[in-house]
Amino acid sequence: MSDEKEVERRHNVVDMMLSMHSMLRDRYARYAAILDLVIFGGSAVLTATTLLDPHILAYLHVSDNGARIVLGIASTLVFFLSILSLRVDWKGESAKHRKAGTVLSALKARARLLGTSPTEAEVTDYFRLYDFAMAGIEPIAERHFLALKARHRRK
Repeated sequence: MSDEKEVERRHNVVDMMLSMHSMLRDRYARYAAILDLVIFGGSAVLTATTLLDPHILAYLHVSDNGARIVLGIASTLVFFLSILSLRVDWKGESAKHRKAGTVLSALKARARLLGTSPTEAEVTDYFRLYDFAMAGIEPIAERHFLALKARHRRK
């Protein structure tokens, strides 16, 4: 395979990987934001119930025991969601894919600088940079790869 075709192939791979990492970055950031909002919202509501006047429970036709059960279940759910947030670490996943996107963007810009007739030294330098960058970025999970590749191709 000629160097020109290999540069083009690697450029296409970088473009596809950049799309994939950007999609995963956005997806995980969205999941993290939703989970945080649910946890914060649930915590705020539970905190507000400590100031709840017992007469409001009577007005809502809720017994004291019923209210305790509902608050206990809601507190347990909020606690479980906080543990889930720590376990899945969607913010961390988003950051990993953001970093990969930054590296791939720089690599894509570098490929554009090669122009139409790069020297052999420029191509060798690009290949070395490409190999180093690809070895250091977060891999795309196999379960996501095909769907992300399809989305990239539609784009």
